[in-house]
Amino acid sequence: MANKSVSKAKALKIIQNVLLIIVGILVACSVIQPDIIKYLLGIALVVYGAFFLFRSVYDTKSFIMMFGVAGGILLGIGIATMCDYLPLIQLMQRFIYIALIVLGGLLCLDAIVKFVTKKNNAGIFELVIGVILLVLGILFVALEQDMAEFCWIAFGVVLALYGLYNLIITLIALSKRA
Repeated sequence: MANKSVSKAKALKIIQNVLLIIVGILVACSVIQPDIIKYLLGIALVVYGAFFLFRSVYDTKSFIMMFGVAGGILLGIGIATMCDYLPLIQLMQRFIYIALIVLGGLLCLDAIVKFVTKKNNAGIFELVIGVILLVLGILFVALEQDMAEFCWIAFGVVLALYGLYNLIITLIALSKRA
């Protein structure tokens, strides 16, 4: 019985990672038509909100558990963004700038820890990615007017790569169990 709940959780994690990859690709491609970003962001929030609502009902048979409440909030914010009721784009851009800096700094810090613990191969990869994200985030903050349109490309690429990384880790874990 425990294996069934693990396989359900793994299946939901795979779906979530595939959604991250799709949303990341769509956001990265939104530079073609900048006005479409509010719709992509709104649709992404609606899809994730619906996914979390489904997950809440599927896991707990209730809408008011943690995933259900988060899903409802994301669903509402997504609809408000698409209807221009909530100007979320500028706030999200600044959030992305700070998130890139923080994520880059954390990856650099983690790489240093891996160097100290003699796990050099993983540390080198994390250090390179961390420095790239850190520099990119600082550039966005310093040159906000000139770099704003590229923010969404960077955010989409980071989302897609994160989803791909988690998907690969999940699939490797599944293959080792089988």
